[in-house]
Amino acid sequence: MAAGGLSLYKGSDLIHDYSCSTCEENDLNAEAQHFCTQCEHYLCDKCVGIHGDYFKKHVVYGRKDIQKWAGFSMDRCAQHGNKLDVHCDDHQELCCSICVALNHRICSSISHLPDLARGFLETAEFKQLPAVVDKMRSRLDELKNVRTKDQDYFIDSYKNIIAEVKALRKNINTILDQLERKTVEQLDRMMKDLEKSIKDDLETCAQMDHQLKTMLEKLQQITGKNKETSSYIGYIKCQSKLSEATCFVQEIRQNDGMKFKSDESVVPFLRNLKNLGDIKQVQVYKTQSSAQYSIKIKEDNDVCDIVGICELPGGEVVIADLANYRVKLLNKTYRVTYHYNLPDVILHLCHITDNDVAVAVGTEVHFLTLTRAKETVGNRFKN
Repeated sequence: MAAGGLSLYKGSDLIHDYSCSTCEENDLNAEAQHFCTQCEHYLCDKCVGIHGDYFKKHVVYGRKDIQKWAGFSMDRCAQHGNKLDVHCDDHQELCCSICVALNHRICSSISHLPDLARGFLETAEFKQLPAVVDKMRSRLDELKNVRTKDQDYFIDSYKNIIAEVKALRKNINTILDQLERKTVEQLDRMMKDLEKSIKDDLETCAQMDHQLKTMLEKLQQITGKNKETSSYIGYIKCQSKLSEATCFVQEIRQNDGMKFKSDESVVPFLRNLKNLGDIKQVQVYKTQSSAQYSIKIKEDNDVCDIVGICELPGGEVVIADLANYRVKLLNKTYRVTYHYNLPDVILHLCHITDNDVAVAVGTEVHFLTLTRAKETVGNRFKN
């Protein structure tokens, strides 16, 4: 037995399930381990290398893809190429002799396929297979159409999101431009004020300097019999101007210029952002079917007005009917099996645990335990 397939001795020649096409042309006998779809040739391990040198773009399938080989038979093992002859009941798998030897030796139940297949052609299960396959193929076609449309939708979504991201980036750039402009405008105003202040100080300095120089010159030029009195007056005025100049000099502080301190929260905030927003896949659910059920009972005086609904663990549904002041219990087929009358307007209903529900009625909360056949009134609380 050759590895990978069934081999039988016939005379002096070895017979294979799939023989190498190239070797057969040269009167040689070798088992095929590969198949080229373009050449439609079976190839052994030796010939597949030569084939690959000449036809690098050809698709070649090995034994693992034997179902893609030309001439593949449904009654052969897809992994080993041998004829399928048994069924492993433990693993629910069709097996060839190699499968059994390698993977199913300790299995407790292995059935012979002819025994299992006896009379199977007349079973309803087999006769219905074409219809089941056709139905599934139709569903697959529908799915392909839906997914093709989804692909177009995803492409459009991708383009829309890219446009949104670029628009957001543009908006951020606009905001940053505005912040920059406002900061520069603030700087310009400060610069203008400082320039005016310096200009005023320079003019004041020049004016005081000129006044002091003039006063001193006039003081030194005083002559005549009132020289002493006039000099005293000039001295007092000169001292007054000196005091004014001293105050001015003391008031003027030396300025080292302007400094910029950025908002320390801006850069860390931007660095901490992982992206400009979250991108989520939207799951669209399609309704398979719908149905309408009536919950009206003969005791109801008004059209039902459902203000609350919840499901019990057993599958029953509890309905709060505002118009008729009732709580109704529905079975799994949505038929009213029991109802409980309440004294006031029902505001809300919710499931608590097991078969217990709480009902807000007017200014009270009623706690009910509901079953298929009856209800049990529990505690009630008032506001």
